[in-house]
Amino acid sequence: MEKTILVADDEPDHLLMVEALLTERGYTVVLASTGREAVEEAVQSRPNLILLDILMPEMDGTEVATVLKSDPETQAIPIIFLTAVIVPEERRRVRNNATLVLAKPVKFNELLEAIEELS
Repeated sequence: MEKTILVADDEPDHLLMVEALLTERGYTVVLASTGREAVEEAVQSRPNLILLDILMPEMDGTEVATVLKSDPETQAIPIIFLTAVIVPEERRRVRNNATLVLAKPVKFNELLEAIEELS
């Protein structure tokens, strides 16, 4: 069965790099460049896993995760936060809504292992 991964990040280069890496390994990849797009894509495509940046325009990643985890249709989708920065006041929201948090720049082997384990 083909697995779908939603990648949400406002950095176009990061989106393209992760998309290429995952597509090469047989995943279907859906992209979003804002938090609002991430919510819309998650609801529409029902991915097996979400890779979610925290600092994004329109809605940050923690807000996206909160929305998705409160919706019965999307609450079971595992979320991996990929972030360079976690501000102290967001640590609790990140822990409550993430399956895993990986620091940017992420090591691709570490990312692939996490994806394979969770998807």
